[in-house]
Amino acid sequence: MSTVTPQPAQPAHLWRDQVLAGFRRELDTMIEAHEITEFTEESASEAVSASSERLREIARNRDRFGTFYTSQRIGQELGGISRQAVSERVRNSTLLRVTTSDGVSAFPSFQVRSGKVPGPMKKLFQILMPAAPDEWGVLYWMTSPLDEFGGRTAVEVVGDDDWKELKLLRGIAQDDAAGWAAG
Repeated sequence: MSTVTPQPAQPAHLWRDQVLAGFRRELDTMIEAHEITEFTEESASEAVSASSERLREIARNRDRFGTFYTSQRIGQELGGISRQAVSERVRNSTLLRVTTSDGVSAFPSFQVRSGKVPGPMKKLFQILMPAAPDEWGVLYWMTSPLDEFGGRTAVEVVGDDDWKELKLLRGIAQDDAAGWAAG
């Protein structure tokens, strides 16, 4: 998962060369550390398959969730607020933070619009976050297509800023939060 703001795209062949060079360095390090000790055609095929699947997963997640900000960058995007202020907003359920499997804090960039988290999005977070099994549940909820809105996501509905739709969305969030809380 990317936890930085995307940089301008480069041509595919340059990206491929960069990935292969990085992968080569990682493989060399793992071989030198004896983390990889089997050098068969089968183990090579398994390594390629595992790496390819991970790249596909990253692409699917980027397509669904967009990009993520680091803790420092989210503070900058929200007008230069401190890390303590970021943490307070997370504690108050007005800013969504997810934690990756390797312990990195990541903030979905979709929640920042014009230097702030829109009020309707904060309200959804306040409804969902206390009841959700974890913060990833809220992220999936915010980015899932909703039949009630013709397949648009909660993020898109908030962006459209239609008060009637926002009221309906709040009701859906309350129902889902109640279901999560009931277990």
